[in-house]
Amino acid sequence: MVMSKIFCKFAFFYFLMVFDSYAFAERSSALGADQAQVILDGALKMIREDYTENLAFIERVTRGDNTVVGDYDPGREESPWILLSLDGAAPEAKDSDKYVKDKIKQTENLKKFPERSPLGVKTMVEVGSLHLIEEQPERWLFAFTPTGEDQKMMRKMKGKLSINKTGNYLEWMDVRSEKPFKVNLVTKMKEFVMHYEFQPFAGGQVVPTSFEFRIHIAVGGIDVADERLFANYSGYKLVN
Repeated sequence: MVMSKIFCKFAFFYFLMVFDSYAFAERSSALGADQAQVILDGALKMIREDYTENLAFIERVTRGDNTVVGDYDPGREESPWILLSLDGAAPEAKDSDKYVKDKIKQTENLKKFPERSPLGVKTMVEVGSLHLIEEQPERWLFAFTPTGEDQKMMRKMKGKLSINKTGNYLEWMDVRSEKPFKVNLVTKMKEFVMHYEFQPFAGGQVVPTSFEFRIHIAVGGIDVADERLFANYSGYKLVN
């Protein structure tokens, strides 16, 4: 009798778990692949491609123990970039000069490789790989297969993104390794993370607000790269 009651309770909870899993699967599959792609395409179109041409903003970049704060204004004649502070202190002239030169070089590199900028999210989702994993009242959460310069390496990554339902814009995109993997016979990728966040600006368009990059590589068992970078963008305003 006791065993019968225990079995009935177990069967009941098992039924609830199965039913809940089935219900979740039904909710998750409510959006087909084509519809999911349409939603993503619409969200990506909301990202303002000319934000570095018509918007001024403050950039704060932290790498390791160092934090650099710069002011960007495309309306400036000499250079759009000005170094505001270096590790919380006012910069010296030599630091400002080096900062501007580095930023010019960085800008030229991004022109050659736009996928390395926040706009790179527009080409980071492999066509046909997007699928809904969770639907919340305010957003859709999708998983996808990342694509990029090194496609073989990207196959080792997992991608996720969030799209706001009300504004139909990309809230964030995340690409990361789930576990260490070999890049070649002697090189191991211990960790890789790229995380972008966005928010609406005037006119309903979207601008980047933060970027996180993490890479940890070992060659022959010896760490050769262990970097973590976090960039924050704020204070956006239109420039005539």
